[in-house]
Amino acid sequence: MSGTVMQRQRGVVLIAALGMLILLTMLGMGAARIALQEEKMSTSQRLQSVAFQLAETGIEDVTNTPDYLADAISGSVTITQPTLSEMSASGLTFSVAQDAQMAAITGAPGYSLGEGGMVSYQFRIHGEGQMAQTDGVVVARSNLDQGLYWIAPEPQQ
Repeated sequence: MSGTVMQRQRGVVLIAALGMLILLTMLGMGAARIALQEEKMSTSQRLQSVAFQLAETGIEDVTNTPDYLADAISGSVTITQPTLSEMSASGLTFSVAQDAQMAAITGAPGYSLGEGGMVSYQFRIHGEGQMAQTDGVVVARSNLDQGLYWIAPEPQQ
């Protein structure tokens, strides 16, 4: 009788060991899935950050180049010009575009509003940064708008 009890106990140990092995496998698969999802999220955040920085570069290019603003004043109201030639790195294409529009001309606060006074040119500057795969699928895009006041002598009529 003791021989059959011993055989039954060996079968229980085998089933318990298999159950523990299945449980540990499921825990490992869950941890791997979570790690993969976190990697995807961090990659997306990094790409979005680069797109934001590209859009800021476009705005900075316009604000640091008086010719763009002077062109907007003289009649070509909208300027759209890529600042970076498209560069390809690790299968991604980076591009930047920006435009400047003159919104209004008003008297400059604190300056004489009489003859030969100063005026304030108000601009709306838009920058767009984009990252796309080589097949054209956009993976990250950022759009920024910034206002700019440019105080200059009143134009001669």
